[in-house]
Amino acid sequence: MTGPERPMTAAGLLDTVEVERLALQPGDILVFKCPMRLSDAEYTEIYERIKERLPDTEAMILEGGMDIAVLRAEP
Repeated sequence: MTGPERPMTAAGLLDTVEVERLALQPGDILVFKCPMRLSDAEYTEIYERIKERLPDTEAMILEGGMDIAVLRAEP
């Protein structure tokens, strides 16, 4: 390492995301997990960048290490 590492900024998170291919279905919601707490400005910037790239897709941002899951019993 040549110098001190900079902490990851919320705005920089989207630049580090690698997506190979998404096969979104109607009604799908993309969930973005952010390990840190976001300021209102950071949250807005990330959300706007998501909607700019995927305007017809619903998105949710979970911050501060929050996680979400759904368990569904088979019929």
